[in-house]
Amino acid sequence: MVSAVDEDAADTNPGNETVFLYSIEQTRYRFKQMPFGIISAQDEFQQQMEDAFKGLEGFEIIIDNMIVHGDTQEEHDKHLAAILERALVKGIRFNEEKCEFSVSRVKYFRHVLSSEGMQPDSNKIRAINNMPSPSC
Repeated sequence: MVSAVDEDAADTNPGNETVFLYSIEQTRYRFKQMPFGIISAQDEFQQQMEDAFKGLEGFEIIIDNMIVHGDTQEEHDKHLAAILERALVKGIRFNEEKCEFSVSRVKYFRHVLSSEGMQPDSNKIRAINNMPSPSC
């Protein structure tokens, strides 16, 4: 537990907004990392991602899923370069195996996005259509 928390974090780190601060017998502690099981973890992560890329254009981010877009390939590449530069500065890393670049069709949060617009993911529709009827 000693390596997971900072003692008197609020006093030793002025200006550091501490979300997970607790006290035990007059001593205050702050988690160095988000502890497992915190309900607000997803919201906190989303806010940190939005803050990290604030001011940039041509992207959407939902939790750890990011999509970069543009009306032209040149605009897309410009947005992508800005995103990658900001990620480098902020120390954000991407999983290469999960990245797709310059695709004209992509699945993103249960939808398929393409030049034709947005359609529901056919695999999700199929799962709903093939779901057995409830028996009462």
